[in-house]
Amino acid sequence: MKIKSLYIMLFILVLILVACSNEIDSDLKKYKREMKPLYNKEDAIKNDIGTLNLEQLDQLIGTEVTVEKQDELNQFQNKLEEDILPEIKDLRKQVKHIDTKTDEVKEVQDIYIHNVKHKENIISELNKYVTLFKQSIHSNEKILQYTKVFEQNKSDAEKNAKLAKNNPDDKEDYESLVTVIDKNSEELSGKAKFLNETHSANEKSDYIDDEVVPIFKKDIKSLNQLNISSNKVNRMRQSQIEMYYTLIKYYQERKNSIMIEDKLQKIAAPSSINTQLTTLGRDEKYEKAINRLEK
Repeated sequence: MKIKSLYIMLFILVLILVACSNEIDSDLKKYKREMKPLYNKEDAIKNDIGTLNLEQLDQLIGTEVTVEKQDELNQFQNKLEEDILPEIKDLRKQVKHIDTKTDEVKEVQDIYIHNVKHKENIISELNKYVTLFKQSIHSNEKILQYTKVFEQNKSDAEKNAKLAKNNPDDKEDYESLVTVIDKNSEELSGKAKFLNETHSANEKSDYIDDEVVPIFKKDIKSLNQLNISSNKVNRMRQSQIEMYYTLIKYYQERKNSIMIEDKLQKIAAPSSINTQLTTLGRDEKYEKAINRLEK
């Protein structure tokens, strides 16, 4: 009797195993059928990624920046933001909506979703890097522009100083202005050293806000308070004030540039990104997981 019961239990167990196997097989076939158009979508996205020529990306984000390269970089980012990233997000969303009945097939589905999400993150980081790189270009262009304006103001101040210095009627006003300018210059020279030393980006940013900019504002106020009647010295003073205003803009933009560079350094440079995007969802692990269920 015991042997008969054992046979019955084994028979029932076999039936259960067969039923489970049939359920997994049926679920897998349904999953693969619904994934077929999404595999086509994945291939289309990979083709779009191929048009980015990622193997040449280092030429776009190198040190030499031209107008042509900036145009190419804008086109590159537009392709990322308007085509590739939205399509990858949509692919992941559609795969998640596929209804799987068994844990085994759900595990396969999860591998695919995880892979796509990982590649989405890589491309998002690339997009972030390109955004910051473009901001860095723009910031450096503004710094160069402020430098040119400063040099022009400096040249104007020196011309007016030369005219005033050689005129006895302007001597008193000239000496009063030069005394204040020299005093201000000594104070500024000590402050500028901090930014060339080894400090964190946040420390340099705070230093510009708390130490450098307030000094320029104080210097502008001290120059405006001088009682000057000479037209030549007044023009010299105005040029000096314009220099200070330009330097405020210069250091505020330099602060912006420092923070951008700090963010860039915290993002992995996309030098090997081409090899990371050869697959999206269907990698070796995914294919092996499907093959195990098909055996």
